[in-house]
Amino acid sequence: MMARNTVLLLPLLLSVQCNGTGTETENPAAPLISFHGSDCKKMPAAEATVASPDGGALKHEVGKALSFDSSYDGLQCIAWQKLEPGVFRFDLGNFHESCGVDWQKGSVNIAKDGTITLHAINSGCQVARCGWCIYDWSFDVRGVPENSDAHLAIGVVDDDGNRCQSGVMPYDVTIPTHDADQGIVCRPAFRSAVDWQVRARGTNGQLNMPCGSPDQTACTADLSCGPLASQDDLRCLARCSTDSDCPLPGVLACQEGTCRLTRTW
Repeated sequence: MMARNTVLLLPLLLSVQCNGTGTETENPAAPLISFHGSDCKKMPAAEATVASPDGGALKHEVGKALSFDSSYDGLQCIAWQKLEPGVFRFDLGNFHESCGVDWQKGSVNIAKDGTITLHAINSGCQVARCGWCIYDWSFDVRGVPENSDAHLAIGVVDDDGNRCQSGVMPYDVTIPTHDADQGIVCRPAFRSAVDWQVRARGTNGQLNMPCGSPDQTACTADLSCGPLASQDDLRCLARCSTDSDCPLPGVLACQEGTCRLTRTW
């Protein structure tokens, strides 16, 4: 079980736009307005062409599925945006799950204590024998309590709402929606899933990719191997002198000469 952590705002805004499938609820009173899930992002062809973060407003075209671009490879992120009073978009980037899932549906429940349960639905709990995949999910939700930070319970279930036993354990995280209408927070993506993606894409040695083990090549010449967040998970990091040298401002900051995550969830 992932430990629950209260996270602080990282002032990075994400612009996203790509094609994909989604499901919208027909009940206007239901919490779920719409859900979108990406294809497996293991292969380059599955990656959408989207704008890199530029400090503009968080954008997501209605009817289009979310995808975090390659600048977020190696990072697992939660972004949020208040669309109107009580209505929020929660974008989940680079979450690992079983390979070969076609994400067509999602579900949302808001408990009396304010906990917002976000479920990506894996119909039949399908599993393909091709290792881990990395996916993006996006939920537009109404009825989000605004008198406190959003407590999210994130998981993968079947059509009946039962947790898929082959999937990862649920996530439990609180994000500062009470203090900030939009933001994003990231942590290192699951190393084993990133390893699968690296082998498929041929991106070994690139930014935020794993390093430091005998079966991995060295980082490219402009990067150095070090801790992105924890000392036991080494990644290829950009070198820096100041925060302005780091990609993804607000998510990465200059620490001891390399760009590392400012905070994790």
